[in-house]
Amino acid sequence: MRPPNRSPMPDLARLLDETNLLLTANGLPACHSLAPVKDGDTANPNAIAYSAEGKYVVKVTQRHPDTLDRQLEIANALRNTTDLPIPRHYCCANEQGRLPLMIMEWLPGEQLRTVLAAAEHDDLRKLCAGLAACLATFHDPAHMNLVSQEDRGIAPWFYQQTIEALRETARDPRPDGADSLDAVAVRRYLDARFDDLTAAAIPSLAKADQDLRDFLVDPATFEIIGMLDWERVTRG
Repeated sequence: MRPPNRSPMPDLARLLDETNLLLTANGLPACHSLAPVKDGDTANPNAIAYSAEGKYVVKVTQRHPDTLDRQLEIANALRNTTDLPIPRHYCCANEQGRLPLMIMEWLPGEQLRTVLAAAEHDDLRKLCAGLAACLATFHDPAHMNLVSQEDRGIAPWFYQQTIEALRETARDPRPDGADSLDAVAVRRYLDARFDDLTAAAIPSLAKADQDLRDFLVDPATFEIIGMLDWERVTRG
């Protein structure tokens, strides 16, 4: 995976003010402080916002700010109709002169790519099975009804790009040189699912940039507990 170009974190005082404006406008508890998430491998800066009632994730969506409303719509639709472990997306703002913010439910866990480095044998197989289950659910053609009629066309390039992105997940090397996620099992899953699949059968929830950064894992149980990154959910 190539590391993405990271956007700079905005001034924290401004970020806190605009986060609270958005929370208050949507009837949610305001925050008293926030802390940047220290992850240099994420294109958009994130912060944890702390309120008296809990924590939020605040994502400054500088890379694709025009997709904020669609991110919220699709992520919550999938969360409410499937068993995918998607955090609740509470509210977003993309107004002139404002920071492009998405406020989401905070989930514990670590990135799949990080947990992968410590996983062995049965834990690798468990990660593989969890990832396969997420992908199978996400690409279920039944989810076409979550996309408006005008968005249902799928270009041939998207079909190919999706398959390549999923297979790249299987090929991504671990730091110790071993294959990621038990590559044999992942490839067997992909081959069984996608070799005979036609472009028209893939839902146009275009998320072709899925990779190991987009899943959160419980490092104690090796269960996938979060599916993230909904910037590119229609037409790539």
